[in-house]
Amino acid sequence: MESTVRTIVRKIWDNPKTWEELKNIIIDTTPFKERANAHLATIAFLASLEVRILKAKGTGNVLIPHFNIYTDGDLIKRMNYGHGSGTP
Repeated sequence: MESTVRTIVRKIWDNPKTWEELKNIIIDTTPFKERANAHLATIAFLASLEVRILKAKGTGNVLIPHFNIYTDGDLIKRMNYGHGSGTP
């Protein structure tokens, strides 16, 4: 079940419309000189996707799965600030 949810989330994140929207966000919010680093940080961030299932149980010990999606947000900080392209 965990791999199925991961596949669904990955399909959404890898969709060209998602990437177009991310590109527009980068263009709209990032100074021109920092856009290449922002783009690389975004790629690394999305590549770090991890889906974890929380095996919660409800009344009667019935499994009620919950999913958490994790990415490494520190990648963005390192890409933006770790190479002198921004200020921490």
